[in-house]
Amino acid sequence: MLLAGDVLFVAGPPAGTSAGPWDRGEGQPALLLAVSVSDGSGLAENQLDGTPVFDGMAASAGRLYTSLENGRIVCLEKNP
Repeated sequence: MLLAGDVLFVAGPPAGTSAGPWDRGEGQPALLLAVSVSDGSGLAENQLDGTPVFDGMAASAGRLYTSLENGRIVCLEKNP
């Protein structure tokens, strides 16, 4: 999770896809959600092509960077 201004970003495997409490869903597609901190409404949803690395998100200058366990880095930019 990452809080950037008034948006909370949450990334990970979709609910109900893990095999147990210690399964991180490696190798599975994952979701990246943007949620409003003021009312909890969903602002955006993107599918990632891999599992996000723990503590692997950063935000700067209107962009969100997410590291994935498959070695890729995803950069998403807010639409003007």
